[in-house]
Amino acid sequence: MSNELGFILVFISSPFVFDGIAGNYGETEPPVPLNAYAAGKTRAEVSVSKITPKALIIRARFYGHSQRVNHSLLEWVLGNARNGKAVPGFTYSYFSPISVNDFADALNSAITSDQSGILHIGSSNSISKYEFARMVLQEFTFDADLLTPITVDEAGLNANRPRDTSLNTALLGRVWGKSAPTAAEGMRRFATKPSPFSN
Repeated sequence: MSNELGFILVFISSPFVFDGIAGNYGETEPPVPLNAYAAGKTRAEVSVSKITPKALIIRARFYGHSQRVNHSLLEWVLGNARNGKAVPGFTYSYFSPISVNDFADALNSAITSDQSGILHIGSSNSISKYEFARMVLQEFTFDADLLTPITVDEAGLNANRPRDTSLNTALLGRVWGKSAPTAAEGMRRFATKPSPFSN
């Protein structure tokens, strides 16, 4: 239907579709979901592909500002820091975070180049949630002593979570026409941009 109307169907999925054992996942790696959320995303990817073969399925973990409080990991870190609360950061949980600004730029390139199928959008390197929180505190000039290392197991989370959902962004580089930014490069640029939702 979307092709007949001249539209491109874009479905935003998640790196959580992987089991997190290997890391550096490419687009052709088969999903191995560990929890209900991941299983739902995996089923949705399959359904979208069957309904619209030319759909663009994006797997990404992006961060940014939003109208909802603590909606992204970045805002959760900033919210704790502003209130002087401890910021627990997972030391053995790795991912490839990308700012919503870079994400939008990459997605636009994928759409205008008529890309279809699965595409991974993320930073060019893998970092831990602990390292991500440290970068947030540093770039937004908060006290780094608020950061506390913690493991996923110590957090006592109900759902089983993959430990390494980092993404291979080689295809993204070809589609975008440039290498994806490192997590640090993206964070430095993002920190210079004001929140569009601030008063």
